[in-house]
Amino acid sequence: MQTIFYNANIITFDENLPKAEAFFVNDGSIVLVGSNDEVLSMKTDDINVIDLKGKTVVPSFYDINARIYDLIEDGIKNAKLDEFLENNAEIDENYDKFVNFDIYKNHFLPIQEDYLANGITTVFELSMNSKEFTFWKKLSETGELKLDVIGYVDITQNKDIMDNNCRSYRKYKKHFRLGGYYLKIDDELITKKAWLCKPYKGEHRYQGYTNYVDEHLMIAIKTGLEEKKQFIVECNGDNALDQFLRCFREKVKDKLEEDKFKPIAKNCNFISKKHFKELKELDITPCFQIKDISEYGKEYRKSIGKFRASKIQPVRDVIDNGQQFLLSSKSKEIPNIFELAFFAGSREYDKNKVLGKKNIISFKEAINSLIISSSKFAFDYGFKGSIENGKRADFVVLNDSLEDIENNKILDPVLKTFIEGEEVFTK
Repeated sequence: MQTIFYNANIITFDENLPKAEAFFVNDGSIVLVGSNDEVLSMKTDDINVIDLKGKTVVPSFYDINARIYDLIEDGIKNAKLDEFLENNAEIDENYDKFVNFDIYKNHFLPIQEDYLANGITTVFELSMNSKEFTFWKKLSETGELKLDVIGYVDITQNKDIMDNNCRSYRKYKKHFRLGGYYLKIDDELITKKAWLCKPYKGEHRYQGYTNYVDEHLMIAIKTGLEEKKQFIVECNGDNALDQFLRCFREKVKDKLEEDKFKPIAKNCNFISKKHFKELKELDITPCFQIKDISEYGKEYRKSIGKFRASKIQPVRDVIDNGQQFLLSSKSKEIPNIFELAFFAGSREYDKNKVLGKKNIISFKEAINSLIISSSKFAFDYGFKGSIENGKRADFVVLNDSLEDIENNKILDPVLKTFIEGEEVFTK
């Protein structure tokens, strides 16, 4: 199918052509971006033409911290269908059996619609186990999966998923693929289980704890590196980040310089000067679950003290250090991309109090992270993440300009979402 989209304010996120008015889509891919006159000159009688009436167009967004399967099971519990949660998957060597699949699928479809309504077309599904892999595999086979879902397998619990399916799902197969491995070194700061270098406030010695001794962590990292797989490693506390960097350095030292693993340090709450240097040297990118400040800012000040809390999630420091960063929402919620970007620019909690003012970033920096940076760390940037020739036509039509959205704090500007040039959501 061939379609021309014209008369738009297109923010391409392509450095060579930052803005355009029109683009031509052929069989799901963009083949020409330019002015109305340039693109409309390609028009023939059998090409569909869509007038976007001056609306703003941007590439679609990423959610790099999803647990959609948990949302599905929460929906089943709320519907009082608890019996379907027990033994819902019978795993055989081909990962084919999934009891009550239709129940799960029917709870997934409205979740998918909500993602598309927020302009999100790609998600990282973290800590995937065998029954979850089976669900995503079967869902993609039905043709009802519109989102691109990238699965990250818990290497310590479910490595067999990667061993048995890596070749088949190395690339997207009907919108589903395996991206790499997930590790969780410690738990969230709000639970007081993040592993810190100093005790929690009011505690004599308690600093949280790690889930791994160095030896076991290095075995997991060595395995992933030998397979050239990407790692997403959750390290909420500074001691946890230190352990990850120490073990990763030990196992990466013999790898070729041209190997690009793009590891992600998830939920980086604290980064010391030493950590900044090591993150840069090891090419590890921190990811910040930024909205936690909004929900837990007051509790953070109580549990770790005012001074330490003010240094939490140092996004601006990362930028000033010449490093990339990623932003995410909580894993069991469908993020509102614009709310996330606004919050990164305010860091407000508890009725307009600000936690860590020096680490506020701009709306543009946040949006870039949720499009360009995320697509690069998904290894998608060769065919997604911008509106330019040769890339997939995954884009969002907004009711307002990015400037108006930023200035007026507009939370719901998405009018339409397209995947491969096909409309998958309209308001």
